[in-house]
Amino acid sequence: MELLISMKAEDINTTVFKQGTMMDMPSDQENGYFIMEIRDMNPEKVRILHEYAEKLQEVFEESEEYIIETSETGMKIKNKVDETKPYKKEWDKWADFAKRMHDKLEKYVYWEIIRPKD
Repeated sequence: MELLISMKAEDINTTVFKQGTMMDMPSDQENGYFIMEIRDMNPEKVRILHEYAEKLQEVFEESEEYIIETSETGMKIKNKVDETKPYKKEWDKWADFAKRMHDKLEKYVYWEIIRPKD
């Protein structure tokens, strides 16, 4: 299983240029989310990830802080960035959380696959 960690936010000021270059300065952003994507190409593992995502959606049903999504290859967990806290420290905490979650999900998926079916 693969783990991808990223951050996505909305630009506050849109630029007048339609296309940017690598030399453009980053613009101010708001409404950001840290994103953890766990994916796999094995259909059985993806099915188990989707089941787990459904359980997480129930837990965080009324939360505006977390968004749980499924994809063709796995699942995503998005966490609302607290803009009042230092970004670097929050990113480090998110990366640590994502790694621990990935490790636990790998074990969970493994045991679900080898567990005898009734």
